[in-house]
Parts: sequence; C-alpha cells; structure tokens
Amino acid sequence: MIKTLLFLILASILTLSCGGEQGYESQAYEYQYFREKIETVVYKTENEEVIHGLPEIGKWLFDPDYEPSHWISEEFNDKILREPINIVIADSISQTAKEAEQNLIDALEKAGYKNRWGHSSGYKGLIDNIYCNQFPQDTYHAISDESFLFDNNHGRIFGPQYKNGFYYFTGALSRESGYYHDYISFAQARNEFAESLNTNTNYKLSKKIWLDNLLNTEDLITGDHDGYAILIVATK
Repeated sequence: MIKTLLFLILASILTLSCGGEQGYESQAYEYQYFREKIETVVYKTENEEVIHGLPEIGKWLFDPDYEPSHWISEEFNDKILREPINIVIADSISQTAKEAEQNLIDALEKAGYKNRWGHSSGYKGLIDNIYCNQFPQDTYHAISDESFLFDNNHGRIFGPQYKNGFYYFTGALSRESGYYHDYISFAQARNEFAESLNTNTNYKLSKKIWLDNLLNTEDLITGDHDGYAILIVATK
C-alpha cells in the first residue's frame, strides 16, 4: 500500500513537470539515474543511421492508471493488443510550450485532424521519464480525421517536453472501424498521419526511428506495428 502511494505521488510530480520551458534537466525532482540514462540515449533509423540528442521516448501509450494501454475489449490473433507510440514530433521554431501547442493544433487541423468527441481519453505518454498528459485534455476526445461513426485514423498526442532546443511531442496513432471501434491498423494510421502533415503543413516527415516496441509474445501483440516511430520536424 505504501509503495503504491509513493509511486502515485512520484507519477503525479513527473506528470506536472511535462512541458517545462527548460526541460527535465532543470526540474527539482531529477535523479542521477534518470539524468545519466537520458544523456546517453541514442536511436537508430531504418537505415542504421545513429541519432543523438533526442529525449528518451516511452514505448507505450499509458492508461489513466499508468499501466501500458491495450485496445479496449479487443484481441488480435487471440492476444492482448498493446498500443505503441509510433509518432515523434520535434519543434525548434516555437519559443514557448504554449506556442508549440498552438502551432501543432493549427497544423493538425490543416492536415484534417481535429479534436473530436467519441474516443476514450485521459491517457499519458513518457518523454524523458516524465508522464505527459494527453493533449488537448478534453474528456472523450482524441485527434482524428473523421467522426467515430466512420472508419478513422485517430490518436493521442503527448507533450510538449523541452530538450536541446526542441519541444517534443509523441503520439499513438491507430485506425479503427466506425462506431464499433474495432482495430484495423497501427501502421496505416501512422503513415497516413505523417503524410497528411507532410503534404499540408510545415511539419515535415523526417525519418523512421527504432523504438523497439514490437511485441509478439505468448500473451501480447502490437498488431501490424513494425517497431518504428516516424519523426516529424516543424520547419520554417
């Protein structure tokens, strides 16, 4: 009971820290273990290019109880369908967290993704070991390219978190069937989301980075996800 209470207190502290203008290194609750881990994190692209300087990206969508989320009442090949992070957005143009949020909202709307009612909410994402709330935080909303009554690409965005001159967001995108919310694809939703931003806004597709969040165990699976997130970069 005491351990659970301490975890919830720590989780709430880390969640509140998300979006700080100076990033995780300046937070009062930083830990040496976290700092060393963050400073040494590297990622590889699908072409084996090594990337330095990104924050540590959490692999999963987390539910309101800080547990890795699975698709509601849905199994894939008789296994629990876990929901991966598959989008990373980097913004070096915005001067503040609020500006980064507004710029992204504007870009999403231009790309056809609005904050729509009809989806579960209250999820979280990890950036540099900090729990970031779903953005925007409207109840029963998610960004999507169509009403929940029809087949749609929808997702939850988390952040922003500042590091090395960039405001970072992460996202978990998925495609579902209309009304019944049946799973269709993670990969299709990720790819079409990135392409819509790339075509219609100044948020451009950069590369795919390996997040190592591809699962196919006895009990868990990540559907058609390939373990990569698409990195999208805001340009002038």
